[in-house]
Amino acid sequence: MIGYCIGAYVPPGQTRRLVRRLLHDDPTGQVVLHLDQRQARFDVGELAGPRLTLVAERPVHWGGFDQVQLLIDMMRIATEQLHCSYVVLISAQDYPLCHVGGLERELARFDVWADIRPLVRDGVVMWPEAMRRYSYRWWCLSEAGRLLFALDRRVAPKIPGVHWSRRDPPLPRLVHFHQRDQLWWGVLRPDGLGMPIYTGSSWMSLSARAVATVLAAPRPVMSFFRHVPIADEACFQTILGNAGGLSFAPGNGRFIRWEGKDSPDILTAGDLPALAGSGAHFARKFDEELDGTVLDRLDERLDGAQAG
Repeated sequence: MIGYCIGAYVPPGQTRRLVRRLLHDDPTGQVVLHLDQRQARFDVGELAGPRLTLVAERPVHWGGFDQVQLLIDMMRIATEQLHCSYVVLISAQDYPLCHVGGLERELARFDVWADIRPLVRDGVVMWPEAMRRYSYRWWCLSEAGRLLFALDRRVAPKIPGVHWSRRDPPLPRLVHFHQRDQLWWGVLRPDGLGMPIYTGSSWMSLSARAVATVLAAPRPVMSFFRHVPIADEACFQTILGNAGGLSFAPGNGRFIRWEGKDSPDILTAGDLPALAGSGAHFARKFDEELDGTVLDRLDERLDGAQAG
C-alpha cells in the first residue's frame, strides 16, 4: 500500500483533482494531506473519506526546516499509523503520468527513488553554492517585518552573502542573505557534519524501510540541518546517502524541467509528447489556471490505460 504525502499550496481545485485521481486509480492507496490555506481557503469536507488523513495546518516556510519536519510527520503517519509499505512525496502541483494502481509493483524494485548526489566527489565540490550553505550555522527570521528588512538593507551590503564572488578559501566568518520573507545570518562552523553531505530534489519515493532510516536519524544530524537554509535539498538525501543496506533506483521517477530559473517550468499541453515518453511516475509542476488542458489530456490517457 502506498501513502501519498501531499503538501498543498495551490488553489483548491487542483488539489481536489490530484487527490481524487490518486484515490480513484489506487484502490488501496492512502493520502496524507497538509493544506496551506493562507492563500486560498479549502472546504476539507469535499475530500473527506476513510483513505484521507489531514495533517493539522501549520506555517511552512519555503526552504526552511519546518518543511522537513512536516514531511517527517507525514511519513510517520503513512508508515507507522497507516502501515504503508511505500511513501510518495509530492506537492499539489504534481500529477501522475502512470496509472498508480500498479505503481507499488514498480516502486518495490528499490528502497529509494530519489535524486541524490554527493556534494563533494573525488575532492571536487560539485555544487559551490550548496557547499557555502552547509559550511555555516545559520539563524533565520521568518516573516520579518518592515523594520527588520529596513535594518537589514543597511547592514547587509557590508556582509558577504551566500552568492559571494570569492571562489577560494578562506571562507568569510559571517555571511548573510535573504529569500522571500526570510532573513538568514550564518557563522562559519569550526567543523562540519562529520559525514559526507548529499544534495538533490526533495521529491522522492521511499520504502517503509527507507523511511525508518530517516526517522531514526541521529539527533546531531537533525540539529545540523535545523540550522541551514533550504534543508529539504540535503537533509533526507544525506541520511539516505550515508545509510547502508538500501537499494537505490537510478532516478526519482519525476519529470521536472528547469531552464535556468529558480523554480521548475510550468508544464503545458505542448509538453505532452515529452511527458508521454519520459517513463516517469509523476511530473511537476502544473498550474491548472494557466493551462488546464494538459491535465485534461493526462486524465484521458490515464483513463484509457485503466480501461485497457
